[in-house]
Amino acid sequence: MNSILTKKSHFYLLFLLSPLLSLITSLRHRNNGVYKNIVWLFVAFYGFNITFPEGETNLDGIRRVATFEVIASESNYNFENFERDFDSEENTQVDVFEPFIVYWLSRITDDARVLMLLYGLLFGFFYSRNLSYLLDKVHKEQQWKVLFLLITFAFLNPFWNIGGFRYWFATQLFIYGLLPYLYNGHKKKLIWLFLTPFVHFSYIFAVAIFLGYYFLGNRLKAYFYYFLACLLIGNIEIESFKSLLSFIPSTKIQMKGDSYINEQYIETVDALENMSQNWYVTFTDLFIHWFVIVTIIFCFFRFRAQIETKYATMFSFILVYLGTSFLFASVPSMPRFNTVGFILFFFFLTLFTTEKYYLPLLDRYLSLAKWGLLVCIVVNLRIAFDTVSFICLFANPLIAPFLNSDNFSIIDFFK
Repeated sequence: MNSILTKKSHFYLLFLLSPLLSLITSLRHRNNGVYKNIVWLFVAFYGFNITFPEGETNLDGIRRVATFEVIASESNYNFENFERDFDSEENTQVDVFEPFIVYWLSRITDDARVLMLLYGLLFGFFYSRNLSYLLDKVHKEQQWKVLFLLITFAFLNPFWNIGGFRYWFATQLFIYGLLPYLYNGHKKKLIWLFLTPFVHFSYIFAVAIFLGYYFLGNRLKAYFYYFLACLLIGNIEIESFKSLLSFIPSTKIQMKGDSYINEQYIETVDALENMSQNWYVTFTDLFIHWFVIVTIIFCFFRFRAQIETKYATMFSFILVYLGTSFLFASVPSMPRFNTVGFILFFFFLTLFTTEKYYLPLLDRYLSLAKWGLLVCIVVNLRIAFDTVSFICLFANPLIAPFLNSDNFSIIDFFK
């Protein structure tokens, strides 16, 4: 016992000297379970030292930092002001979690690094636990076999998404509450799933899908054909989506929903989507999207019997969730809901591939697909370089607080 504790303490001591080295070594020696806390601490350290490419002005993280600094500069801003602003007709924001954090922290400090540190702590806890929930189920001798699937799972909602904190943190909460239920029927953590709309109001959509599935139960064959029908039917009209919003009793939620489907917002989103981007970014989005669709169809027809023995609940929900998500993909900002379904599918596929079934056809299929996944992994690392700082990789918590003025992103180092 003492030797185990000593080994664990070594990782924490190493973190004080080099968070990156501690992260790498703890992931390599993950039998003692300390790696999940090192991942958590590393995400927090990343948040504290987050930076942005030189000349960039249009990232969510930049706007969050700027908003916090404005509120923190108002010394007379009190809780009554916060309540008044939140309840005002001009404010369409309905999820209270982040505004409360910003208000509370702005009364303590004006250092935006502390805000991003807190976001890193919150995001990192659930990110590390979701990651460990999968990693702990993969035997060490099989981890190389599914390495590309594991990394893709980790990169579908990576820690460098904390710049868009509200939505992506809600995604981690949703996965954290859902995975134990889908994998082995545990309901205790479902409370986290129902808290997600307080973090980002749009998760009402995801919760509604879960409730529909929960009451209907497992119907694998019916859900599969529903999934296919949603692919063939295409996207639902935006006017139909507006009609669905009218059933929500909260006027403020209706107003917020309307803000996502008004003509000006749609034109803005279309303009951003039509902007030229590197081929590999487009490839990554399309490859993950179609890899999941093709593999779902392949697994259903080829391995349905094996799926029904252990993964019927998880596979059923994936079919319902992704089918519904694809159906609403024409509504601006809704395609990002696909990410939840993709994360769940990679969780399923990783474990299914390591089961003691004789599945040579699946192994051959994945040996070809891994090259596409490798491109996706590399592209995601490139995106990470926009906000991962030199200090995050090469400094440590003892000196980082004193190096803020010398901070720069890794991508700027290569420019």
